[in-house]
Amino acid sequence: MKASDYKIRKAKFSDLPAIYEIEKRQEDAWTYKILADDFLANQFSLYLVAEDREKIIGFVVLMDIAGEIHINNIAVKEDYRRQGLGEKLLTYGMNSYNKENLFGYTLEVREDNVQAIGLYEKLGFVKLGMRKNYYRNNKNALIMWKFLKENQ
Repeated sequence: MKASDYKIRKAKFSDLPAIYEIEKRQEDAWTYKILADDFLANQFSLYLVAEDREKIIGFVVLMDIAGEIHINNIAVKEDYRRQGLGEKLLTYGMNSYNKENLFGYTLEVREDNVQAIGLYEKLGFVKLGMRKNYYRNNKNALIMWKFLKENQ
């Protein structure tokens, strides 16, 4: 299947175990408690999932902070990678907001995550800074932004 065949929808709390199954395989994974606490208590977070025949195969977490949309987390199940699903999830998430009052989109990405950086650059993100020792094992994070033209 290609990414256009997958369904994307807003996540429900009952989706968290499946989200966590994907997340826990990532380097610097969020704990189940972090996911659950954020899902339940953070009114500014938006959780979206991608499904293949009602099986969750990817997710994205975005958060609106005063008109800046932070992409906090995105992951795709290993068997479904390199099919455009990450791009579809991210684009869907970014398009879930009214752009009229947005400054732009931002994220941190491990500086050695070449595939993710390539995806973000393809979507118009630019590298604007670095957070030293941001991740476990003292790995650095690139700070990337996609500014909206009308707000620059």
